[in-house]
This record gives sequence, structure tokens and C-alpha cells, in this order.
Amino acid sequence: MDLFISERRFEMFRWRTGHTGLVLRTFPLRNPNDVIEIMFKPAFAASLPSVLDGVRIADASELDERDDTCLTRPLKDYEHRFAVQGSDYRGWVIASAVYGLAADRSNGEPLFDGWGDRAGVRKLFSHQRLERRPGAPESPPSA
Repeated sequence: MDLFISERRFEMFRWRTGHTGLVLRTFPLRNPNDVIEIMFKPAFAASLPSVLDGVRIADASELDERDDTCLTRPLKDYEHRFAVQGSDYRGWVIASAVYGLAADRSNGEPLFDGWGDRAGVRKLFSHQRLERRPGAPESPPSA
């Protein structure tokens, strides 16, 4: 199932494993006044180029585990596989959720700032795993 499609050029804007996540942002030279950011959070692993020509994000949970070469172990209950594809690449991200935001500005500030809704920022999409996969390992205990 496709979650988001864009023909625009994106770049890795911020990438830290864990709760900070992976943020892809539209390339500023192409259209500096219209910014799109895609955040995978928390992000556990990824295989993507640093510049992405076009982005198509799909829910890859329906893929057969035997066809999954992105990890050498089964996904944990809180991990989700997203397929990411563009005009010249195919990749993946392991994360719990993916979100998309857009704004008509280019002041360099991230759209995902952790403080909730902000004026002028539009929600494009969101997707997270809510159901437990059969046979998946238990989630880690909460502190």
C-alpha cells in the first residue's frame, strides 16, 4: 500500500538511530519556498542514498519474511518495514512510524520540532503499526 508519492528531490536532513529518527527533506535548490519533510520515528535501520530523486513510500509489512534481506533477524513487534523507492534507487527503512509535513517557507528550521502543531505547517500523512504481527517478539518493557 502506497503511503506517499512525490517526484521532488529529497535529501537526508537528519539521521540518528532511535527516538530522534530519520528526516528526509525536499532539496532546497529546486523549490525553496515549499518544504516537505518525511520523518521515520523511531528509526532503527535504513538503506537509502543521501539524495533521493523522487520518493515513493509503501507499507512493506505484507512482504514475506523470507524475502526480507534488510535485517538478519525477524522484526520486533515495535519495528515496521517501509519500502522507499525513487527514479534511480530502491531502499528500506525500519521504524515504528512515518509522518509527512509540509509548509510554505524556507527559513531552515525543521518542521518536526517535537512541540506539536505549528502555524503554517500542514500534515500530509501518517502511518504506524497498531496491530501485533503473529509470532513477533514482545515489545521491550517500558521504563
